[in-house]
Amino acid sequence: MRSTAHDALLPEDEQRPGPQPRISRQMGKKGALAEPMASATQASLLVYLFPHPCKTHSRATTQHATMSTEHIIPRRSNDHEKPKPAEASDGLYEAYEIELQNSAGGTIRFGDLIAGKGSNITTLVIFIRHFFCIYDQSYVRTVSHHLSDSILASLPETPDTGPCQVIIIGCGDPARIVPYVAETAARFPVYTDPTGRIYSEPRMKRTVHGITRPPVYTEVSFVRALGRTLKQMFSAGGWLRAFRGGPWNLNGGEWVFRGGRCVYVHRMESVGDHLTAGQLLEVLGEGKPGEDLHRDGEVGGEG
Repeated sequence: MRSTAHDALLPEDEQRPGPQPRISRQMGKKGALAEPMASATQASLLVYLFPHPCKTHSRATTQHATMSTEHIIPRRSNDHEKPKPAEASDGLYEAYEIELQNSAGGTIRFGDLIAGKGSNITTLVIFIRHFFCIYDQSYVRTVSHHLSDSILASLPETPDTGPCQVIIIGCGDPARIVPYVAETAARFPVYTDPTGRIYSEPRMKRTVHGITRPPVYTEVSFVRALGRTLKQMFSAGGWLRAFRGGPWNLNGGEWVFRGGRCVYVHRMESVGDHLTAGQLLEVLGEGKPGEDLHRDGEVGGEG
């Protein structure tokens, strides 16, 4: 049974049952890593950082992306029009009203980011993990390299869809944006919501499942990634700032908006579950998701 768009936007326990394709991922040259034994200090830090057992998944994402039928037209909070049921049920109407922060501390509504440049703009929103996540730093570096201005300008346009803009949203302290951009060479605007509501309202998932298995878009092993993460954290300027990168178990995803409508949704199922640069170009170029975007051998190499 093929899932509908509405099913994919519902929590897992409310989705319709049916056979789902298994998805395989290609690992790095060295193959999958066994979970390493950390030192006593690292083990203590891991217990502190992950105090609650995470939800594990018996298999990979089976339906990563979905065409959405809900209209997403940003409204001001003082508008009298009631939200449409689909918007309210999936938390997107509430998400539009959330104010995000930039590196200078200025605020802007999420809805204004989506439609601020006109209703015919295609907007790709990438929700990242915490600012100290080395896997996601590799991801942003790769996407920034492959989604260049010339590539985005070459994407097909229709009377209803114009140029494409890319926005990155995080969940940590806005003071971490400038160091993050410097570390990743991010080419796109970066905003953040330290409260995490921009993730919780659209039902993004909390899990550290797969944290010991590096994703295809990085060549950094888990041990090296953990070491770099801790180094960045404690170089941030004191213990308080070290833990302002955002929750370690909060995952993001990729959302595409066209003409005031959310047309594509992918929520990460695990720590390394971002769509690759090639998959994003497939989505943006075709205007619709493929049946199975996770294909063996598709690796967006580091830039």
